[in-house]
Amino acid sequence: MLTRAICLVLFMLVLAACASPTPTPLPTPIPPSATPIPPTNTPVPPTATPVPPTNTPVPPTATPVPPTNTPVPPTATPLPPTNTPVPPTNTALPPTATAVPPTKKPAAAAPAVLEGIFFMTEPGNVAVLRFFKDGTVLNGGGNYPDIQTAWSTLAPTMTQENTNNNWHGTYTLNGNQLNFTIAPPGVNDAMNRWAGTVQGDTLIMTINDGAKTYNFVRYTP
Repeated sequence: MLTRAICLVLFMLVLAACASPTPTPLPTPIPPSATPIPPTNTPVPPTATPVPPTNTPVPPTATPVPPTNTPVPPTATPLPPTNTPVPPTNTALPPTATAVPPTKKPAAAAPAVLEGIFFMTEPGNVAVLRFFKDGTVLNGGGNYPDIQTAWSTLAPTMTQENTNNNWHGTYTLNGNQLNFTIAPPGVNDAMNRWAGTVQGDTLIMTINDGAKTYNFVRYTP
């Protein structure tokens, strides 16, 4: 038993020796053989004095020349305009002809005609015309010896209220030109057309453009 124990111990030691790695021998430090040399890269002082910059501004060598294009004063005095307005030569001339007054005087209107009574007599017959302001004209007459007798009979019926019961119509008066138409009682279509002129208190009339004239004279009852 002892032998076996010794063998076992030896075996264990061998195993332990095999398992541990052999240490690598370290180099033996060499003692310094010389005095350390100080570094040789000591800064070298500059051998040359720094040169100042040579690009100092150079003062201008030439005096600036003033501009030579000084405005030249005009050598000629401006001329006044030659196109002075010319006054018009076509001055209006006074008329050479005097206006001639009309040679035909317009006849004065006869206001009395607007309300007048005019009559005409022939043997055994009296004709009467009566004019009103509104343009109405009435015509009457008959076998009477004179205007007084005729008017005393006709006056009550020759009124505007009885216009349609008489020979009646309308008149126009332009200057002294008198025109009117006459229609029978109760009829509006004219049968006779009278035309003529007013000469003071006398009417000079024609019927239907006939050649015969009839003179009616104003009557004042």
